[in-house]
Amino acid sequence: MSQSAKPLGLDSDPLGFLVAPQDGAAFLAQHWERGPVVVKATPERRAFFEGLASFGALARLARCADEEGEPLEFGVDVNAARYVDGKRETPNGEVADCATLDRLYHNEGCTMQFHQPQRFSDDFWRLLAALERQLGCLVGANTYLTPPGTQGLAPHWDDVEIFVVQTQGSKRWRLHVPPPAPAGSPAGGRAQLLSACRLANAVSGDLEKGELGAAVQDFTLEVGDVLYMPRGTIHQACAQDQGSAHLTISTYQRWSAADLLQYTVSVALANHTLQPLLPAPLKAGLPHRWLADAALGAGGAATLAAAAGGFREWDAGAAAAAAAGKGSSKAAKPGGKAGGGGATAGLAKQLASACRSLAECLEGEGELAPRLLQTAADTMAEDFMRSRLPPHPTQLPPRGPAPTLQDSVQCVGAGLFRLVPFHPKQGGGCAPDCDEDHEHGHGHAEHEHGHACDDEDSDEEHEEGHGHGHEGGGGGAAAFGAPPACVRLVSCLHNERMAHMMSGGGEEEGQSGSDDDSGSDGESDEDAAALAAAAGVAAAPARKRKHPAADDGSGSSSEGEDGEDDGEEEGNDEEGSEEEGDEGTPEDLVFPAEFAPALVQLLDSAADAPGGGGAPLPVATIALPDPELQLQVAAVLWDAGVLRTVKATAPAKVPKAKPAKASKESGKTSKGEAAAAPVCHSATPCLVLPDGVATI
Repeated sequence: MSQSAKPLGLDSDPLGFLVAPQDGAAFLAQHWERGPVVVKATPERRAFFEGLASFGALARLARCADEEGEPLEFGVDVNAARYVDGKRETPNGEVADCATLDRLYHNEGCTMQFHQPQRFSDDFWRLLAALERQLGCLVGANTYLTPPGTQGLAPHWDDVEIFVVQTQGSKRWRLHVPPPAPAGSPAGGRAQLLSACRLANAVSGDLEKGELGAAVQDFTLEVGDVLYMPRGTIHQACAQDQGSAHLTISTYQRWSAADLLQYTVSVALANHTLQPLLPAPLKAGLPHRWLADAALGAGGAATLAAAAGGFREWDAGAAAAAAAGKGSSKAAKPGGKAGGGGATAGLAKQLASACRSLAECLEGEGELAPRLLQTAADTMAEDFMRSRLPPHPTQLPPRGPAPTLQDSVQCVGAGLFRLVPFHPKQGGGCAPDCDEDHEHGHGHAEHEHGHACDDEDSDEEHEEGHGHGHEGGGGGAAAFGAPPACVRLVSCLHNERMAHMMSGGGEEEGQSGSDDDSGSDGESDEDAAALAAAAGVAAAPARKRKHPAADDGSGSSSEGEDGEDDGEEEGNDEEGSEEEGDEGTPEDLVFPAEFAPALVQLLDSAADAPGGGGAPLPVATIALPDPELQLQVAAVLWDAGVLRTVKATAPAKVPKAKPAKASKESGKTSKGEAAAAPVCHSATPCLVLPDGVATI
């Protein structure tokens, strides 16, 4: 199906599109995390997915990549796998050129596992971007292209919620529920782990046939059918006579209550305004020498040996006694003193007390619980916002011309932006020419939980105690107990599509142009910086990114999957071309905290905002004290792609602008109502605070 033929609900309710005719909300309430569900194809879903993933499409992509001199790579873009005689084989090479892929698929019976096809296919991009927006967490995908009558992967379970969509041929699926662990099974042994696989937070690896138990479900998926499996569902699949191609959509990885708890504690300990308020049991020191006391002892060693199967000729109890030096054939008790169990039990009691104190805090009515959760949520949201897909161009409304005081503005979409409170660094922070990457306010995007990093360049920040700066969502040090002085507007609009869900961080330094032909109305960067500064707005240190154009269906680009998408995306041929030296839109905008109510008001204007949607907001009604600020903030957010302009149909009465006055801090003359709309293209981060201009 052409991307111009927009399936009903694909952008607004992608989950509902996947599980139709059932409603998406009803599906979540009835089936999410509860058990597998098979949804038979609807005509619309079959038409959209048929042929969207196939070996022919992969071969065409590989051929284009070969011709461009940048062939696909095994282990990065694609894996080859086959499951033969109960063993999985992965006969990967180095370069996944077209000839190698053809040989492995047709001659050697290998399944091709293609990673993150949304990097190359507009249809997959649209679907996954819409799902990320709807579910509020990362969504990845792989395609599996399997020759007739073969099986690519061993039985296993995954650590993600999965939707399987058949795109070509058919595939037989068998789902298993392992039997309960036998009585007397070693604690932590294989049998116990198998019986506790529901909602697993880690993948199983390949499972042996004897570990599976009987198949509790056995069915075949045809084109357009969808299978939903909660994480921890043991499954295996085999292509039928015509071969098979399917798309696997995965989400909710490390998105559990335990993960939120980890975020909550880690950011609270790193936040100097929260750590002193934590309950005393959480701040109490650990027992002296507890690491040594809790080391593996005779009892633990015996349990470990038993779980591994032990020696056939030697009683495990005798082995434990020998390890304890007692020469007795009586096994040491796993919780006994010889195994360090006493120290461990004491530590467990202390940890339980700390957890109870945290639970009481979270259930209490004080202000600490909301602050803890808000700070953790800001940290998780910022990681998500920086890692997710940018919206597909067709998922954004036209921006319209630059706004005037007579116009209205509206946020382009709910869930695409996040306001994060933070403290600018004391003393103005970095100089304007600083080249360091202060991406999250903590330097290294991959440190999701606030863990320390090994980068020697960040030693100084760590010594200061705020290297990862979870101060309400990022930033440097501030006066003890001071509220956040600023808010940062984090956006996914300029994320790198080609890096989505790829290992190694994915974010590349590059030069980027705007995806639309806004231009800057001829104003220089210096003028734009001055206008932004006059509005109290700062561009966070800019990381310019490439934003790949949408597929044009020509098949001539290495980013075109299979030539099925026939239509150019508007706006990609003006400034979307990536040339050395192009200016890019700054990823973050920074505002004084006084602007937060106006920013929330503007973000809530999105047509798809929660609670029934918002409405266009007249510029003259933005919650700011004078028309000049109202217009400047509206124009800066319009230039950044956050707002669209709704032209006035009739002249509107607006407050009279104040006369222009010289600013002592900036040395600039403020512009009146009739001035050209400000456009923020500044790469020099600056910030107007009540006491003057600070560089951050």
